[in-house]
Amino acid sequence: RDRVSTQSTGKLEFLLYDAKLRKATAIITYGSDDDEFVRTAVLAARQLGFDSYVFFRGEKPKSLKANLFLSQMAGAAIHYLPTEEWKSIQQHVSSLETRLSTKGEKPYFIAEGGASAVGAWGSIAMIKEILEESKLKPKHLHIVVPVLNGATLAGVLLARRLYKLDKTEVYGVCIQNNRNYYFDKIKDIIADFNKRYGTNYDPGSYTLWDQYQIPEKQDDINLLIKRVARIEGLLLDPLVTGRAFYALSDQLTNNSMVVGGKSKVVFIHSGGLFTLLNQKKMFADIGSDQNLKEELFQK
Repeated sequence: RDRVSTQSTGKLEFLLYDAKLRKATAIITYGSDDDEFVRTAVLAARQLGFDSYVFFRGEKPKSLKANLFLSQMAGAAIHYLPTEEWKSIQQHVSSLETRLSTKGEKPYFIAEGGASAVGAWGSIAMIKEILEESKLKPKHLHIVVPVLNGATLAGVLLARRLYKLDKTEVYGVCIQNNRNYYFDKIKDIIADFNKRYGTNYDPGSYTLWDQYQIPEKQDDINLLIKRVARIEGLLLDPLVTGRAFYALSDQLTNNSMVVGGKSKVVFIHSGGLFTLLNQKKMFADIGSDQNLKEELFQK
């Protein structure tokens, strides 16, 4: 499933609508300075008249990355926090909320990656859209999701309950933390959803793969990214979607993921184009295998 506008847009449709309902005047969020969710949030917020305040993890870079450049282009106020201070990020957010409120602003906080009860509706709507557009039979689905902050996967699991997709298998590919971290994160998001909306959903059974984070797999991941681009015209990034797609390919190749004859596998493409552009050094050999075609341009 290739959503050109990324999954971030789906979550932000609900988050920024909620901000409007609460008569907010500004948004506060945080993440990495190459975060597509932050960039999308800043641009969408600007279109709706919100100012944006962003905390980024780590040191300010010497050169602008694509997502950071676009966030600054849209006028986001940005502050970098050293890694050692990141553990107290919520305290920094609370202090900023207080200062903005004192100045007459009404800030609306958006959790990293939109990982919240409201943000989960973006993935719920996405699954509904997939079912309606593709006319897939729910009992034959295997859904594979890249898991960076847990927001998308939590929404997919909630959608499985809401739309009674009881026989649908769900798999998550852990991007930067282990399985136990994400199991807890998903549990917290769904508990927040239940508390907010008076429901009683549980995540049900699902599988998390956390064995694809090791650097030794990066060359194989990059090779797959190039193959997919040249065969399908589909772009994946080496850090999130490419890693997740490699995990899916590996599981299918080694028969670790059993898919029946009538089953359909749905891979949730969560974006990453701008991140890919920042990783050009990983693909320094691009074009070297096209030299033989140059003779076609010769007289």
